[in-house]
Amino acid sequence: MYADLGKEAQSAARAGYVQILPSRDRAGRLVVVSQETIGSNSKATDQLSVILRLLTYMYSVVSEDVETQKLGAVAIFSTNPNEDTVMNVMSSETNRAEYKLYREGYPTRRACSHFCLHEQDNSKMRLVRYLTMSCMTREDRIRTRVHMDGKPSKN
Repeated sequence: MYADLGKEAQSAARAGYVQILPSRDRAGRLVVVSQETIGSNSKATDQLSVILRLLTYMYSVVSEDVETQKLGAVAIFSTNPNEDTVMNVMSSETNRAEYKLYREGYPTRRACSHFCLHEQDNSKMRLVRYLTMSCMTREDRIRTRVHMDGKPSKN
């Protein structure tokens, strides 16, 4: 329930961290867009649990829709150009384990995921891509695309 999210996750929800687009994609799938940072009040290493709590709640809500149950949802995750935040979050082994558990217990059928990272030549972003993909099962990696500066990269 929304009341169970906690103050930080509720604040992130009100700020629009996760948004459900008003129209579906061409295949009729629901599109959910989320941003990287919650705000400057949270430490980077604590943000992931708040983010995952909010995403779990949002996807639980949208999973009640019959069309979404049939067709699944498209997840789009966009990062802030400040690569240190996302790097700090994904470099923590505890955060990667928590993210892996979240991926396994995802409440909605995932049609595909898109990760939009900045600066293709940045070695930190390549490491973030590697760490993120390493937390996924083979089936999830097949349905995931990582875009760096608008160009899709190979998995």
